[in-house]
Amino acid sequence: MPAPADDVERADDVEIVIPVHGGVDEFARCLASVADEGLPVTVVDDATPEPDAARLKKLCADHGARLIVHEVNGGPGTARNTGFAATTAPFVAFIGSDVVATPMWASRLRRIFDDSVVGTAGPRVRPDMQGGLGIERYEETRSELDMGAHLNRVVYRVSVGWLPAASAMVRRAAVTDPPFEPGMRIGEDVDLLWRMDEAGWDVHYVTDLVHHHRTRISLAELSARRAGYGSSAAQLKARHPDRLMPARSSASGLALMAALASRRRPMRWAGPAIASYELARQRRLLVP
Repeated sequence: MPAPADDVERADDVEIVIPVHGGVDEFARCLASVADEGLPVTVVDDATPEPDAARLKKLCADHGARLIVHEVNGGPGTARNTGFAATTAPFVAFIGSDVVATPMWASRLRRIFDDSVVGTAGPRVRPDMQGGLGIERYEETRSELDMGAHLNRVVYRVSVGWLPAASAMVRRAAVTDPPFEPGMRIGEDVDLLWRMDEAGWDVHYVTDLVHHHRTRISLAELSARRAGYGSSAAQLKARHPDRLMPARSSASGLALMAALASRRRPMRWAGPAIASYELARQRRLLVP
């Protein structure tokens, strides 16, 4: 188990990689949260347009981080691959540019790798609540990045089936070169961890280290992100035919599908009533 931050010496065999594309204010918070640990930091600017690119460059200079700039946007997996290739440490910690790290997180997480079979480990990622919006409260209870409160190994057919690369450390000897599949813009972190598990490496989820991830504050942004995650299913299915878990649906969701699919008009009329019930139920959960 990771020790408290006050009891941890800084690791000397870990480098941190941050992929970034825009979002300068969020990146500033992220960089400040990891720079205090004193580890080497490589930032990969994935073709951020001006004037934000200049601001990113200044922030890196101010914090002593190495900056690599992509001329063409390749997605977060490609940016992480670039950062990984630019590092030499036995352990590389990836963190998203919209994540705020807990103090001494990389040095604390590094201790788990004293077990030679551990290939990857990641902390819990909680929403970074900034207000009381209903969408924020939804993210607090339904975040796609929060794997729950119980530590676990990440294996097939358990409640923690993957870890987000928004916060994860890898053992260099345990990953392919490049680590993330080129061309996969979404789901590349799931693919990497599943490949590591299939190769016999342990993947650990740690809950006494908690990072905070920016929440989506608009319905359009939340919906677009969820749809994006769903779009990775086809590639993951092709690469891992037996691993993709079927979707879990609620009773009301199944009832709504049955109503809409029915040829009987009274059954179809029940659809709006079921949808209204589910909307009211979710509202009660989110609005005090």
